[in-house]
Amino acid sequence: MEELREGNKGAPLPIVAFVDSAMVAMSELPHSWADAVIPLDMSGDVLKGHLERLFDIFLTQKDLATVFLAHSVSQSQFRKAAYIDPLTGVMNFAGFQDAAALELSRVKRVSQPLGMIMLDIDHFKKINDTFGHPQGNAVLKQLALVIRAQTRDLDAHFRLGGEEFGILLPHTKFEDLAVVAERVREAVESVHFTGMPAAGAVKVSLGALGVEPQKSRRPDDWNAMFAAADELLYLAKEQGRNRVVSRLYEPPPETPPAESQA
Repeated sequence: MEELREGNKGAPLPIVAFVDSAMVAMSELPHSWADAVIPLDMSGDVLKGHLERLFDIFLTQKDLATVFLAHSVSQSQFRKAAYIDPLTGVMNFAGFQDAAALELSRVKRVSQPLGMIMLDIDHFKKINDTFGHPQGNAVLKQLALVIRAQTRDLDAHFRLGGEEFGILLPHTKFEDLAVVAERVREAVESVHFTGMPAAGAVKVSLGALGVEPQKSRRPDDWNAMFAAADELLYLAKEQGRNRVVSRLYEPPPETPPAESQA
């Protein structure tokens, strides 16, 4: 019976045993393998009443199983809605926050470098204005695919908002990070995005920040790192766009504790 229940994959499997008499039922009930033990020497009306109550109970169990299944599905859908950008399929900013905090903790724990890239589509407003917002959305979706193709499976990809994307690269030295960032930039420039006039119609600017283990002191450093990577992206825009600006992360100086006044 246990194998039968297990084979039912978690769905309720009510088992009813029918015995000769009420006396046998009373003796079997305490150690029965069945969910219910029904004596056959009772009258038809009484038996019918027992069976109707049992069916109500079993239907309730089935309804509860349906509720639990729906709850499990809704949890999965909630996680997807909370962390996945519905347009591109990569993680959103909330997912980036959690992933960045996790990767930073690994930097400290296992003393491995981390790379952070932020990139933004150059003149994206012009793409929307010229070709329409549906085409702009198509560019965003294809850009996410290009980024994934130029990075490793263990790297995490994000749409941070609008036309801005991010990449977290665990176990990546600074010199390798700069190579990856330039590879992404070149790939985007060389791709003929569907619906765009030609290759080179879509270009990106990138800020690449290398994080060394000894440079990460506080658990909330990811906020400062994010700001530093964003500043590099701004510099790439300021210096003419379609380029990579990279540097090693330098944590902000720690504020000394205020002296207590007597």
